[in-house]
This record gives sequence, structure tokens and C-alpha cells, in this order.
Amino acid sequence: MVKPLTLEDKDVLKLVYDEFVVSSSNQLEKPFDHEALFTNVVSDVFVRSLRTFDPITEFDLPKVEKTTAKVEPPIYLLKHLACQMRDTKREDENRSNAHVKTMWVLKTLDSYSWCAKAVIALAAFGLEFGVFWDLYEQKISAARKDSLGYSLAVLNNVNEFDATKKAKDILGYNDVVKNVYKTVRLIVDLGRVISLYDSKNLPTLLEVMHIYSTYVYWTVLAIVVLASQLDVLSGAPYNLTDISTKISSVRLQLEDYQKTIEREIEKWKEYRDRENCAFVSPKDIVQVLKCLLFPIYQDLPKGIIEVFKANYVLVFISGLYSIDDEINLLNKIYEELKQSRPRIVTRYRKDKTVMEFEKDRLKILWAPIVHEDSDEVKRRFDVMSRKMKWHVVDYTIIPQLCKDLIKNRLKYDNMNPIVPLFSPQGELLNDNALHMLFTWGIQAFPWRPVDAPVEKSNWIWNELQKSNHSINTWLNENAYIIVSGRTDSDGFDDQWVMKLPGELEKIKNDDIIRRFDIIIRYCRHGEKDKDESETIAKFWTYVESTFDGLRRMNKEEVDEETFRQVKLFLGVRRHQTGWVVLSKGASVKRICHSELFYQTLTEFSKWRQNIENDPGFDVSLLNYYDRLESQQKPLKCIDITLKTHLSNIYKSIICPDPKCQRPMKFKSAVFECCHGQDEVARAADHAGGGEVEITRPDS
Repeated sequence: MVKPLTLEDKDVLKLVYDEFVVSSSNQLEKPFDHEALFTNVVSDVFVRSLRTFDPITEFDLPKVEKTTAKVEPPIYLLKHLACQMRDTKREDENRSNAHVKTMWVLKTLDSYSWCAKAVIALAAFGLEFGVFWDLYEQKISAARKDSLGYSLAVLNNVNEFDATKKAKDILGYNDVVKNVYKTVRLIVDLGRVISLYDSKNLPTLLEVMHIYSTYVYWTVLAIVVLASQLDVLSGAPYNLTDISTKISSVRLQLEDYQKTIEREIEKWKEYRDRENCAFVSPKDIVQVLKCLLFPIYQDLPKGIIEVFKANYVLVFISGLYSIDDEINLLNKIYEELKQSRPRIVTRYRKDKTVMEFEKDRLKILWAPIVHEDSDEVKRRFDVMSRKMKWHVVDYTIIPQLCKDLIKNRLKYDNMNPIVPLFSPQGELLNDNALHMLFTWGIQAFPWRPVDAPVEKSNWIWNELQKSNHSINTWLNENAYIIVSGRTDSDGFDDQWVMKLPGELEKIKNDDIIRRFDIIIRYCRHGEKDKDESETIAKFWTYVESTFDGLRRMNKEEVDEETFRQVKLFLGVRRHQTGWVVLSKGASVKRICHSELFYQTLTEFSKWRQNIENDPGFDVSLLNYYDRLESQQKPLKCIDITLKTHLSNIYKSIICPDPKCQRPMKFKSAVFECCHGQDEVARAADHAGGGEVEITRPDS
């Protein structure tokens, strides 16, 4: 036998869901408006009844709307339920009989929603409770004992009683009734919220929806107990202490949920309004910045935002650490915006019509996203702010809602800085222009995706020229350019990179090279810099940034060859022997492994004669390189390692090896193509593509 008051909510939840299922296909044929029944009729019955004995009851009398006449309660069902609930055995120390009757009520109302179950059960009890107090009032006010009201009161066992002696009992019983009424009102209110709002926006509502039926169970149980002891109003003894404690606890829980949900609704509405203002229907840049970064109800210093009016704005969004490179870049851009010529740049719209951009109409704004505050954070903010030549938002005034909006709409991951670009009209022109700023600098002003220079290999030469300015001359003379460099993997073996110059000098002095006037230029990346390790670290950060930027761009805006080259660079990153770029002028022919490239050079005598017949020096070299590569055992494909830019990596990536071209799968921070490891792996690889392992390397 079930003792309900010993059960926890999880036990009740299992109990009711094992017994009842309410689905959209299991509804009444005739629509039933339980909310109208509760609001317009049931509430009126209980408030008037409670006031009969206690006129100063705190309930406001609900306004009975004209729609009351249109409410058609299921009267036969209500009378049947009322009769059965009153017939519950009073001798019920553990409320086991009340539990059985409660389950019967819920089963009888199986075709109704959980909210309707509570309302109908209360309405059925209201028939008895309301009739009692109505007849009681008629009986004590009747002038004649032969009046209809008096006779009906006698028929219903409604007797006069000494209010001074029974007041405590009556008030105690009515207090439980009040709690039940309040609880049903909360259930109705929450039911309305459930029907109006998407629970994915309101986490507490989702929690309530999961346990909603348990609160209905406890409420109906309390109603059954009250109905079984209704004769207390006629002087019978009663005991409601246990059920009073339980229903009070349920009511308090629901009130807490309601308050929390109301706060969440207000936050969600503000979030939705900010989102609409900033991204859906922007009016101008000032309004967008207000919605994106500033408190709505706080008066801002006059002119603090108006300075951006009618301007394009680059919003630098970041944390407080590891942003020196981005600050230096943006400071450089800031200076170039003031000094570079021409001042007005002609660009194309998406429809290919011409428009002009003024460099004087572009502002830069730093919006630091900080989730904790301390003296150290304040100090760090002040230090970083002083490095900037442009506008700064105080991190302490950016609301959490704005941080959530930036995370969700701009894909900011709290690790990697982003620089979205907004137009004077508030339109988001580029959700992250950082890769364009790093890659092309002022050349790509104003940094819309369509403004990227069209040369496919610019992305790599712009970066390599920073450590060797001679590269620009080599590009102009259309020479064969060979650039070698180090990876940032542990245990790097630089012997191959160091041996390359000697072998290249031998080849450059060979008769066949001289006879065909082949110009070969060579350099090692970072060799002329004071701190080569810092140059190497910045280079790989740049490659990752470019990868991240290309991943964010729309597919039609991405040059596939450029993207393939970027992935190939990331593919050689884990190799301890280094990398080599071979190009003809600006056209990159291949990204190679240093060890294998060195072997190709040392065996120059085996392929030198091919230069006479092949269309170019690069063709002869790479044909032999490919032959050596095919002889390697086991054949190993490409792994892609990401260390910092881990945002937006959850889409499938195609292996950049032209001989593979299988999809790489996402696992954790290393994209690893498994083809060629063994026959089983090859078969699996052919069926499902390469593996991707993405792990966050130790900092």
C-alpha cells in the first residue's frame, strides 16, 4: 500500500508517468477551456466562499467577465468526481486511501492536460465547498425556517455552529483550502507560460515542465483529503496537519519557480530585443552598439557613443590576455587609416555596382569580455587600454546578456579575439575581419569579405615577406622561390633545413640550370630576425588565424586553393623536419616536407635531364619528389593540429592531400587523416573518411 507522504518527487514522477500518458491525439472531442473555467468561475466560487466566514481574507475578488456565460463546465463529470472524492474513507492515517482515490481521479481525467486535471479536480471540490457556504449563509440569514434556502441547508447537513468555539477549526480547514487554491492558480499560470514560451530559452521552465505532473498529483491529493473531511464545517473532527505541510511546501516551490521564470522571461525579452536591434533589424550603428555592449537602463555620458554615428566600426572583442599581436596590428591599421592614400577607396557591392568608402569614416572600438572582476583584472585592463590608440569600452559596464549575445551571434569563444565590422547603418558586414586584417592589412580596406585581394597566394607571401623583404623582389622577377621553415612541434630536427642551402647552391651552378636561365631564390623563414622562435610562433598563429577566418566565411566567398594551402601548412606542422614552399613567382606549386625535399635535391643527378623536356624546373623536381613520397612505407596522410583557434571547427573538413580528398572527422584538436596506415584502416577510411583528433595542446 502506497504511503504518498513518504514519497519523494522523483518517486511520484515515476508513478504518474507509469500510469498516465497525455498526448495531442488523446484530447476531448469537444474543446475545453480550463483556464477560463478557473479564472471566471472556480476562483469566484472559492473567494466568495472563503469570505463568508472570514470577510477580511486577503484575496481580491476576481472580476467576473461576461465570458462566464460561455463557459460550459463538464457538470456530470464534476458531480461524479465530487461524489467520489467525498466518499474517500476518513480513517486514513497514511493517506493511502487518498492516494488510491487521487490515482482514480487522474485516471478519470486521463484525456485532459495536467493543468486541466488540477482545475477540474478543484472545480469538483468547489461544487461541495461553495454549496456549503452558500447554504450556510442562507440558513443563518433566513427569516423563516420554511424557506427554500433553509430546507436545502438542512438537506445538505449544513448546520449553524458557534463561531467562537469552531472558529479555530474552520479557519484551519480554510487555510488549507486557500493553499490549494493558490497552488492551482500557480499551476494554471505556469501552464500558460509553458504554452506561450519556448523552454529552450527558459531553463527553469524546462525544469518545471519535467516535474509539472508531480505538483498536479500533490494538489489533487490535497483536494481529495479536503473533500473527504468537508464535514468538519458541520462540526466533525479532522486532521489536516500533514497535508497542510505538504501543500504549503508545494506552493512555496511553485512560487519560487514562478519568480525565477518571470526573471528569465524578462531577460529573454531583453535578449530578443537586443538581438533584433543589433542583428535582425538594425537602424544605425549607434543603436547597434547600445544593444550590443551597453546597459539599457543606464544613462551613458553624453557623446560616448555618438562619436560612432555615420561611421564604419571595427569592434575588437577579446579577453585581457594574449592580445598584444592584435593590438599592434590594430594600432598599425589605425595609423594607416589616418595617413594612407587614397583617402577614398572604390569597392563593389554584392550586385557589382560601385560604391565609395572613406577611410576617415572608420572607427575602432575595443570591447573586452571579462567574466570575473578583481584588482588584478582592473590593473590588466588599464595596462592594455593604455596600449590602444582608439576607443575602449569599460568591461565593467558590459551586461552579461550582451556577452551571451556576442557568444551566440558572433561565435566568440572567450579565447580567440574577433573583429566584427559594422556599417553606419548597423549592418554586420563581416563577423570576423581579423584574418583579413592580418593577411592583407590596409590593402583590403574596408575588410568586407568581398574586399579580399584576388591573388590566391597573397595569404602566405604577405606573411613571409615580414621576415625577408627580398621576397617581394623575387616575386616580381617571377623566379623559382624556395622558402624553408621550422614547425613549432616539440623535438624539432633542423638538420634538413640547415642542409638545404648547400644542395641548392650546387643545383643553381649546374650547367643545365644555367643553360635554361632558371632563376632560383632561397631563404629560411625567420633567419634574419632577432628572435627566430618568436617569428615562428607568430607565423603559426597567423596560419591558424587564416584557417579560422576561412572557416567562418561563406562557401562561395572562399578560394578553395587558398584554403587547401592553409590546411596543407597545418598538415606539416606536426612534422619535426620542417616545411618547404616551392613557387614560381607568387604561384605556390607545393608545400613539402624538408627531409623528403632535401633527398630530392641530393638526388638531382637522377632527374636533372628531365628539365630539358618538362615544361618547368618545378615539374621535374616535383615529379621526382612525388616518386620518393610514394615509396615511403607506411604511406602516411595528413594531420591538422590546432592550438589556439578552436572556434567554428565542428564542420567537416576535406583532406587537403589531392590524392586523398576524403572527409576528415571531428574528434577533439588534431585533424588526422588515417589513409595508408594499414589495409583495415584504408578500407575504413575509404568508407568514412579520415579521422580527426582535436585536443587542446598544453600551453
